[in-house]
Amino acid sequence: KNSYCCRYWFDPMFGSRILWIPQISLPNSLMYTLHMKKPFLWFLTFSWAYLIFYLTSIPSPKVTDNEIIGYLLSGGEHFFFFGIQAVLLFLSLPKKILNLSVTFVAVTLTSLFGLWDELHQLRIVGRTADPIDWVLDTFGAILFLVILNKVITKYKVLNS
Repeated sequence: KNSYCCRYWFDPMFGSRILWIPQISLPNSLMYTLHMKKPFLWFLTFSWAYLIFYLTSIPSPKVTDNEIIGYLLSGGEHFFFFGIQAVLLFLSLPKKILNLSVTFVAVTLTSLFGLWDELHQLRIVGRTADPIDWVLDTFGAILFLVILNKVITKYKVLNS
């Protein structure tokens, strides 16, 4: 089902090398990710959460002097970073938790992490806790998981 492409290079120590690499489309690579080992996915999830924590611990970052552009960039960062966090949680969690869907649990945990992150910023000099940032965190989680679920559903329909 997969097609292969040839990569050729010259290795000074061993001479010519040919490597056959499978061509994997986005849905196939997504399905590979869904079947990754759970410990590795949890490692990615916690690493991403630590990155968010680290970045929000930096005192008063100023990207631009323009307030409107700075606010848009800040909102986009919240949307993106917590959207990725929700996707990683979705992939790490079991499919059902106490009869709740994994999507609901991932959004809830991501939203709670966003709330905790905003409260954590109260203790950082030059930072504030903004409820709008928490809403953007939650909306980012919802949108990213809606898109992920659409891709997974489309892939399953195409392959059934």
